[in-house]
Amino acid sequence: MKQSQRIVKNALSGVVAEVAGGLLHLVTLLLIARTVSVDEFGTFSFIAAFAGIFQLLADFGLSNILTREMTTKRNAVPTLLAAAKSLIWILSGAAAGVMILVVAFLGLSPEVKALTIVMGLAALTLFHSAGYTAVFRAYEEMEYNALGYILHKLLLLALVYGGLKAGLGLWGIIPAFLIANVLLWFFYYWLIRLRYTRPRMTLNPPLWKSLLRAAVPLGGGMVLRQAAWQVDILMLTWLAGVGAVGLFSGPYRILMAFNLLPLVLALPLFPMYARLGREDPSRFRQAVERGFKFFCLLSFPAATGFMILAEPLVIHLLGMKYAASVPVLQLLSIALVPLFASTLFPFVFTAIGLQRLFLWTVGAGLILRILLNLILIPFFGYLGACLSVVLSETAVLGMGIVALRQSGNPLRLGRILWRPMVGSLVMGIVLYLTQGLPIAWGVAGIGLAGLLYLGVLFGLKTFSDEEVRLVREGLSFLKPSVMQKAGKL
Repeated sequence: MKQSQRIVKNALSGVVAEVAGGLLHLVTLLLIARTVSVDEFGTFSFIAAFAGIFQLLADFGLSNILTREMTTKRNAVPTLLAAAKSLIWILSGAAAGVMILVVAFLGLSPEVKALTIVMGLAALTLFHSAGYTAVFRAYEEMEYNALGYILHKLLLLALVYGGLKAGLGLWGIIPAFLIANVLLWFFYYWLIRLRYTRPRMTLNPPLWKSLLRAAVPLGGGMVLRQAAWQVDILMLTWLAGVGAVGLFSGPYRILMAFNLLPLVLALPLFPMYARLGREDPSRFRQAVERGFKFFCLLSFPAATGFMILAEPLVIHLLGMKYAASVPVLQLLSIALVPLFASTLFPFVFTAIGLQRLFLWTVGAGLILRILLNLILIPFFGYLGACLSVVLSETAVLGMGIVALRQSGNPLRLGRILWRPMVGSLVMGIVLYLTQGLPIAWGVAGIGLAGLLYLGVLFGLKTFSDEEVRLVREGLSFLKPSVMQKAGKL
């Protein structure tokens, strides 16, 4: 199977998983938001944000480094996996200890402390799953990641629904995450053992040292990246109260769920980046620029759609009690453009061994975000947090592009951005004019807006002949994929 076909296969698997699993997860969050009170949803959001930080603290970029090493050293996969498995246990155990100590000193009620610890343990189990998914990513068989993701979200929805039906409140929600995550862990273990190798544990300090030396800068950047996404909720809780957090969190969670899409699409590119980064710098630069171009073409219509359709989305998805959150979704939609493009940064910098540039870029963005929150939230409340997200994410994208240029991989942004900007303007006009129409006309308006966006892109000759050829080649992945699976069987 050709590289373009593997990318399309994995991207399609990821998109299917993202649509199916993402919708299931969104339904789960909406079920929670519509069932519990606004204050309880704010408490849930705080617990989830706190636990998410410790999940990344345990991983610290190790799964991405494993993917890079397994991609370029296929013969060493059993050795790498065995050493990584024992290292993951050590790191997750240390993270759990730190988490429990931090929770003990937080000014929370005993019940919220207990719930926070349960959610933290649930988050840490995903670290063990990530060690196994690195194998699927390295072998570019990400359809197995997709299958596990969908099954996990389906199980989580069922468990949360059962807990809420039983009237358990947050105690029916938080433990559901732990149960679903543990079962996902064992599902991936079973697949790895069935297809590749029996996952064993070995003590290998020299290999641990090598993996950690590469992972720490990347992991530090990923922790700071996740912290940047959670710091808004934590600072809103401190500066404005859980009511403001509840109004902010509804649209915030919608966009966070949608923002998984660029990550899913970026993952299939990582093995190619890892190989080209070591073997062919010229082709690597071309591949990176095409990746940024692709994500920009996706982000502009997404941002336009969320901005124009913010009111019906909030009212229908979250309910009338979140009507005040419409400006939140409108403002946060602007951040989708820099968010989509910057999704490539950890993979691009890791592929060429410059994880420290990613760390410094994200760290500077987090400092800016905290300062903006301190300045804006006291004056504008949860809308101040929205402005902070937009400004800081734009700054992260700008700093990352400068860092890439300094590493010898410049991006021609002028040539990339102006065409999707024109297309999204045309799309926005159509969406605005079809607002308030009956639902059938509204759906037709969305379809027309999308077609006009594509028409503008083709009319302005956005795609080169080589890009069209690669797309056509990639779309023919099905036959070689089926033949490959049949041969293995």
